[in-house]
Amino acid sequence: MLLRIEVIALLTLLAVLPTGAVAGSTYVVQPDGLGDYPTIQAAITAATDGDIIELTDGTFTGDGNRDIAVPSRDLTIRSQGGDPMACIIDCEGSARAEHRGFYFDTTIGTGDATVQGIAVIYGYTTAHGGGILIEGASPLIDNCIVAECTADGSMARGGGVYVGDDGSPQFVDCIVTVCTGGYGAGVAIYQAEGTFESCTIGDNVATNRVGGVYLQSAGPSDFTDCSIVSNKAPRIGGIRTGSHLSGDITLTDCDISRNEATYDYAGGVCLVGGTVLTNCTIVDNSALGSGGGVYGRYDSGTLSNCIIAYSEDGCGVAAEEAGTEPTLNCCDVYGNVEGNYDAVVGDQTRVNDNFSLDPEFCDLAAADYRLYDTSPCLAGASPCGSLVGAFDQGCDSPVEETSWGALKAMFR
Repeated sequence: MLLRIEVIALLTLLAVLPTGAVAGSTYVVQPDGLGDYPTIQAAITAATDGDIIELTDGTFTGDGNRDIAVPSRDLTIRSQGGDPMACIIDCEGSARAEHRGFYFDTTIGTGDATVQGIAVIYGYTTAHGGGILIEGASPLIDNCIVAECTADGSMARGGGVYVGDDGSPQFVDCIVTVCTGGYGAGVAIYQAEGTFESCTIGDNVATNRVGGVYLQSAGPSDFTDCSIVSNKAPRIGGIRTGSHLSGDITLTDCDISRNEATYDYAGGVCLVGGTVLTNCTIVDNSALGSGGGVYGRYDSGTLSNCIIAYSEDGCGVAAEEAGTEPTLNCCDVYGNVEGNYDAVVGDQTRVNDNFSLDPEFCDLAAADYRLYDTSPCLAGASPCGSLVGAFDQGCDSPVEETSWGALKAMFR
């Protein structure tokens, strides 16, 4: 009897609790304003911890569907269909009307927001963060696209994404592309940190420094299985890793290729502050007169099991001055137009298992950096006995057909 009374009391208590205390509610927002709330911002303002804001397919425009302020609250903002190409926030930003997609801050610190399956396009600002601005917050951005966004000005950071004020976001399966900015046209992290997994940051153009990813005074940041490709800037095409704190920034299994610095420093990677790169493929980059592949500055860092090859302008590995040269372990440095190493770094071939052999890519011209079965970078063939570069075997060497007559001729 006592147990029955306790169960009834518990059910009564659950019945009078607010819905959000038991399970979050789901609110639907439509581009035409006919959903549960007229705009994305209205839904966020009304939501409580655990709620889900679901966006139907279509293009969201206008006030309330741009410059969206997201507090650090346990909310999920997601597309209904899960396809960012079908669920788009068009900021319609321009020099006459500055607008970005999302702004994450820590006004209300009850949790971390999640954004899934949404595209942000045509953001424009003369400040930082043309597409997404994150200040002090730690959202999860999953399966999202940021494209055609601008941080206009030689000192403006993060044409696509800007992270500052000790923010610590996580980006998974995201694309940041065709964005422009002064520093870090794709992504800029300044006095903050971030985690990027399986992301592509490509085809971005900076007017000052760093076309792809700019990290300055950054805290612990990790890039895993990411592609930083085809970015361009006067100084540093691909990524600048500036923490000044040894070991704080890591890049693992990353493709850093086809980036260009039209003036100097690094085409692919500018190493600053103890960065560690492991199993990265750094190929087909260029920098006028400097490090086409890698350029070391200050306390530059370590590269292990990396391929640095085919720099179109500049040498493979260079450094600003003695003491700034990176440490290389079991790296294949090969075929760079102006030499594999500059005079500051010195030839590292046969030092620490470093070597200089054709990595044998499946199709260099098509940017297929997987390896032939005869590649010296495969685990069974490299000097250190482990895979070198970001990609494993992807193709087999062609087998030449031999006639019976040719075989007989071999023994004459």
